[in-house]
Amino acid sequence: MRTDTQEYKLVQLNSRDLVDLKTRLRACLGLTFIFGEIRPFKINPSFEDQFGPKERSFWRLFKQYQGVIRKFELRVGYPKKCGYMEAPFWITVRIAENEHHFKPSKKYPTITLHNIDRGPRWGDHCSFDHFCNFMEQEWNLELTERQLKFNVFHEYTQTISNKKLRSLTEANMRTHNYDAALSNAGTMIESELREACISAGNNQAKGQTGDNLAVTAYGEANGCLTPPWDIATQACKGTQLLFQGFFAYIRNAYNHHAVVMGGSRDNIVEFLKGCEFLLNIIDHSSPRK
Repeated sequence: MRTDTQEYKLVQLNSRDLVDLKTRLRACLGLTFIFGEIRPFKINPSFEDQFGPKERSFWRLFKQYQGVIRKFELRVGYPKKCGYMEAPFWITVRIAENEHHFKPSKKYPTITLHNIDRGPRWGDHCSFDHFCNFMEQEWNLELTERQLKFNVFHEYTQTISNKKLRSLTEANMRTHNYDAALSNAGTMIESELREACISAGNNQAKGQTGDNLAVTAYGEANGCLTPPWDIATQACKGTQLLFQGFFAYIRNAYNHHAVVMGGSRDNIVEFLKGCEFLLNIIDHSSPRK
């Protein structure tokens, strides 16, 4: 899930790459670009103009000062018969940070794609997601580690809505401690299921965990809870197996101090969404009569 700014590792670019990009943008997306800000300004004071350098000047100076330019912008838009209509997409190429020494940025050199205007006037035009996919292929771009982590957290905030689950996992997701987040979610599911059983009048659940707790809650013969959406003839048994599978697969792993996620971002949000689904089942279950 993308945010409105996507940051990529810098790739080496020359004037030929920009010429090819302009041709491909027009052919594939119906877009073109004009040149925006270029730094350092002392290369040509006219670059301080709000409209950026003229195209012919840019090509000449890009070749002449290619080893000196530390940042430039491309403003991507749709060409119109009545003139140029600026689009919501900008490309910022940051080559160096210090204007005098031209050393690599302490943040590290990057290529950043920006979604500037998300207004409705663009209708069915190219989406930012489509534009990012196109640029990734054209310039063989790779997201920075910082952006990858930020994208995971953004997806998490947009996907997980259970307030209890959010309060228990958000700090760990923010610091990219995915194992702690998932472990806490597993503990929460077990605790919530136990409390639901006790509330339904089954005090036997107080000392139970995992597999036995799932049987006490949803066992076909003597379970104390009826799951929501009780349509299938074996809904209770199916729910019991669902929780037993989660406890055996995820909860038990953390009980034995296993590392499930490690540094991997893959599927952590899907795992937590599955936890949220199980919590919803518990919240909507009713005492069995």
